[in-house]
Amino acid sequence: MQGQYRALFENATDLVCTTAPDGRFLRANSAWTRVTGRSSEELLGMRLHDLIVPEQAGSFTASWQELTS
Repeated sequence: MQGQYRALFENATDLVCTTAPDGRFLRANSAWTRVTGRSSEELLGMRLHDLIVPEQAGSFTASWQELTS
């Protein structure tokens, strides 16, 4: 079953990731690399918050806090 999950995760066209509570990427599928233009290694050193445009930062932070509390 783990192989099936991995294939689904990697081949999804939607952005799929797992994060730490602080928003740091733990794993991101290949859709993230296509959309952001960043390598997997770069993404793993970032937080979701780092990819949000400044105009959306406030609403993103509020939503993130609601999701993680």
